[in-house]
Amino acid sequence: MRLVQITAGVAHGDAVTNYVFSLNRYLKDTGIFRSTRVYAETISGIHRVGHLSTYTPDPDDFIIYHHSVGLLYLENFLMPGVRPLLIYHNITPPGYYLPWDFRAASRMQLGRDQLHRLAGLKLRSVALSEFSAAELRTVGFANVTVLPYPLSRERSSAPLIKPPAGDGKWKGWLAEDTPIVLFVGRIAPNKGIDRLLEAFAALRKSVRSRLIVAGSFRSETDRYGQYLQKLSADLQLGEHVSWAGFVSDQELAAIYSRASLYMSLSQHEGFGVPLVEAMASDVPVLAYCSADSSVAEVLGGAGIGFTVPDVKWVAQVAGRILTDQRLRSLMIDGQRRRVAELKSIDVLAGLRRIIEEEIHGRRNPESDF
Repeated sequence: MRLVQITAGVAHGDAVTNYVFSLNRYLKDTGIFRSTRVYAETISGIHRVGHLSTYTPDPDDFIIYHHSVGLLYLENFLMPGVRPLLIYHNITPPGYYLPWDFRAASRMQLGRDQLHRLAGLKLRSVALSEFSAAELRTVGFANVTVLPYPLSRERSSAPLIKPPAGDGKWKGWLAEDTPIVLFVGRIAPNKGIDRLLEAFAALRKSVRSRLIVAGSFRSETDRYGQYLQKLSADLQLGEHVSWAGFVSDQELAAIYSRASLYMSLSQHEGFGVPLVEAMASDVPVLAYCSADSSVAEVLGGAGIGFTVPDVKWVAQVAGRILTDQRLRSLMIDGQRRRVAELKSIDVLAGLRRIIEEEIHGRRNPESDF
């Protein structure tokens, strides 16, 4: 039997891509499958990935489909009798993208529409959070298992062609003692980076600090990215903000080791891997817990979460975290406990059990395994 994993796109630093390759490596080592293959529609600098348009399902294939955005070639593999295991990474509501990128918003809407199509197949599904599981159940999925993002193993190192880096200002800052506020993630409308800039501008009125945004712009002509650049200039933050762009795993680790505060005003997260990375790096976390997000669930009471994104209040709390060592110590202690809880869940072993149950059920349709 061959393992086939399908995802909308692959790119270095992308959480879904890291998940796919981490699972691929783990399952190779189990010996369950004679071979493995990854297919995607958008392939950004990753080798050994096939384009989904070239894939035709074989009866011997075990398919894992990672759903995170609309898939143009969904029907290319969703033939009669094909029943993939669905892993749902959540889909950003299209409304966040609509004012900035109609094409991206359309792909998000397509993905949400396709959930209904997939629910009708009565597939076994895995969600990365209870927040995402609730979405699946709402559209008709019945057999849903919640397993968080796999954190107990090293980050996946998918082969890559290195994408462009950012402004590089952050590199000199790591050797200085000025407090660094950090955000890690795509430069995307749902990430609330405009509010982050406003909160940081308010913070700088009381505490000298710098902001690193580690994440790539969608393109040089990205309207949301251009808006953020103008907002940064209007707030007179130019020399105090570094748009780091792509950073390697080693560079990101160095940034985490030097950061004084991780601050997020993201409005939608299906999981939020950087929140856990920051907690694991002993960086105090201050994060917006939107009702349209899994952030509160991921934090699990650690860090400081808030439900009203008032940038002045956020700036006041951020200033307190940066200057109150006792508060920082209490936050770090709580975050260490939360990371230990998450790492105690062997996600990949849980996925293996589900896969083995599915394989057994397909070979023995009458079995109650």
